[in-house]
Amino acid sequence: MRKSATDIFNQLHDPHSLGGLAKEFFDWLKAKNYSPKTIYAHKWYLGFFVKWCDQRSIYRPNDITREIIECYKKYLCRLYSKQCRGILTESSRTRYLHSVYLFFKWLAQNDHVLYNPVQMVHGPREPFHLPHNVLTASQADQIINQPNVSTPCGIRDRTILETLYSTGIRRQELIDMKEQDIDFTRGTVIVTGKGQKDRVVPIGERALRWIKKYQIEVRPSLALNRSDLPLFLTNQKKSITSVDTLTPLVAKYVRAAGQQGSCHIFRRSMATLMLENGADVRYIQEILGHVRLSTTEIYTKVSIKKLKEVHRRTHPADLGQSPKISDVLSHHGPSKPLKKEKNTQLTRFWNNTISEEWIVLGNQFFDWQQANGYAARTVESYQYDLKFFIEWLYDRGINRAQDVTKRVMDRYQRHLSRVVRKTDNQPISPTTRHHRLVRASKFFDWLMKNEYLLYNPAVNIVLPKISKRLPRQILTVEEVERIMSQPNLEKPSGVRDRAMLETLYSTGIRRQELAQLKIPDIDVDRRTVLVHGKGKKDRVIPIGERALRWIETYLAQARQLFHPSPDDPTLFLNRFGQPFSIHNLGTRVGKYIKIAGIEKSGACHIFRHTMATLMLENGADVRYLQELLGHSELSTTEIYTRVSIGKLKEVHNQTHPAALFPLQTDTSIEQEEI
Repeated sequence: MRKSATDIFNQLHDPHSLGGLAKEFFDWLKAKNYSPKTIYAHKWYLGFFVKWCDQRSIYRPNDITREIIECYKKYLCRLYSKQCRGILTESSRTRYLHSVYLFFKWLAQNDHVLYNPVQMVHGPREPFHLPHNVLTASQADQIINQPNVSTPCGIRDRTILETLYSTGIRRQELIDMKEQDIDFTRGTVIVTGKGQKDRVVPIGERALRWIKKYQIEVRPSLALNRSDLPLFLTNQKKSITSVDTLTPLVAKYVRAAGQQGSCHIFRRSMATLMLENGADVRYIQEILGHVRLSTTEIYTKVSIKKLKEVHRRTHPADLGQSPKISDVLSHHGPSKPLKKEKNTQLTRFWNNTISEEWIVLGNQFFDWQQANGYAARTVESYQYDLKFFIEWLYDRGINRAQDVTKRVMDRYQRHLSRVVRKTDNQPISPTTRHHRLVRASKFFDWLMKNEYLLYNPAVNIVLPKISKRLPRQILTVEEVERIMSQPNLEKPSGVRDRAMLETLYSTGIRRQELAQLKIPDIDVDRRTVLVHGKGKKDRVIPIGERALRWIETYLAQARQLFHPSPDDPTLFLNRFGQPFSIHNLGTRVGKYIKIAGIEKSGACHIFRHTMATLMLENGADVRYLQELLGHSELSTTEIYTRVSIGKLKEVHNQTHPAALFPLQTDTSIEQEEI
């Protein structure tokens, strides 16, 4: 597939066509000292775009419009990738579009086009993914000990693993390393990094000893006294010239130790373990060769040694003496193996009563959101609110976007103030009204930018004020334990539900985050959970010992009874063997709260409020709590400091004059019945 994308530049092209100008663009990149690897990547991504244009009879840069670029973005959203075993990820789509953007920027600067059609096109939102498969120190040592060091190849491979783990360098940097780059006296290595930028990084004594052993016992027979060859050589006495050679070599030893990954797993693990042991993030940035500190800071999200300490010290489930799982199971049963439960299935039907024009515009807007990396939940919310808005317009005979005026938007705002919820027949909240108006405004803003409208009729509308409400429903520790005891542990669903309740209480994650948990996200050895949060931002948080034991019990006894798909690693499954919907999760958790006789509204989120409040009352710092909950702004977390009033009550009792100087009791009041 790569050959077909780059092969288009081997054909004869008109110098003023896309293909001809692309060749000139690559010469410019080479003159600007871009690395061969970077130039090849641009050839691949840009070649794919030129081929896509050729198939649509688009040959010249001036024929490319913003609409064509938007169509290309939508095409990338549906493009299947064999490497990803699915559609392209947001990161991959960003790389495809970046090459096109850089190409048209160069065309505009050199007067080959009148304007840059990519300039106003936003790339997809890149997710903030944390490093997966971070090794512990013992796991890293287990991998490093895999090579058979009684053979020359084993000594070489052990040296490669030791060097990767000690320095955290990239695989290409290891391939380019030469003998003269190593300073045994100072214990350093000169590394040629990305963009031909050199840096000096320290290397451990153990790795240096293995390099010396390799140089004395193995390399002379491979290098044949040639000093111009790189440090590490193949059995055929050639340099390891390709990452495709090094990657499977390292991956073989990683798999033999029961882990997943290759060269980069040592880079991630070194950075994470050094940060957990107290290294400053700025020194890690220098060692890894990152240009921006923000790139290095992803490892600080994984370095949670202090966060785990705060969790153990302040979380109620870790403070108290909880009964063992074996005792709970023996009290409830089962005396025989768990059996699969019967299931039923529900079907939903949707009715559309919207005009064709609104449907076309709405679908184009939703396609644009998906192409720009909006989360599926966000797109669903927009679909629901805009469907409500467009149906309201359609009922009033407004069938075109051009017919919507500010007066119409004012009428819609007044209508929202009279809309009631179906559940309790109460008016919808100001927050709901605010969201519906904002989403309508963003829809019109998109219509205006895409030249369907001359102006946004909702741009000057006064939005309703959102009141800053405090969490009103907080559970006590006793109430939490009552809820935990409700699931029927004689059934697989009961064991699963107990594990879900314990996970919610221990981690404080949202219901969507719980539904998205995968089995590999649970790290039992490190007592952590990798959470995929809002805005595609990952975070690693601690999980309590009790919750971990219940998850292990569920995996060992119950999960297989739901007949999960072998390719689906989702942790918690419903009775059909499918991931839970957030609605079903809320209903299920709310049922146990009701059965426990607790008259407090809420379901999954009540455990989030409870965990945050109780940990604050037990002395947790609000900044650590912010990291646990995954809040972008500290102000969002600070609402819990207004609910957690244990310290405030203490100050009140110590300083209020009514508490310091109690009123003398009147006997007549004492005798009066109240």
